[in-house]
Amino acid sequence: MITPPPQLLLYLTLLLCIAVTIRSFVLRKRLTSQNELLQTANARIEALDVEVAQLKVVEKRFHDFSKDLTQAELSTEIQRFRHATAAGRSTGTPPERYQYIHSLNRKGIPSAEIASILAISPHEADQLVKLANLSQH
Repeated sequence: MITPPPQLLLYLTLLLCIAVTIRSFVLRKRLTSQNELLQTANARIEALDVEVAQLKVVEKRFHDFSKDLTQAELSTEIQRFRHATAAGRSTGTPPERYQYIHSLNRKGIPSAEIASILAISPHEADQLVKLANLSQH
């Protein structure tokens, strides 16, 4: 077997060490670049999380406002009916009143809250809800 001269082995080892060192520098630079990209992405994700939380608050406020507005519109319509009836100018028939009450009840508004909206007693509201439910069948 032929053995290469020791100087050649030394040069090859040195050349290999230089190649490994250069490769490690290239990989280190690529890793640093990837870490910077990751940090940028994480910062953007955190900013988006904050934005999503803010949008959820706005959405909840809008939903609550929309619900309150719907209840106010129904209450106004019922009060208008009550005032017209009290003044002797009936603009609707009792079944229409039951439809309003049924509509409030169908939206999940309990009898006690309907009583406060209509300015009637809870007992009367319970009876009107029952009558409205019966008239719808």
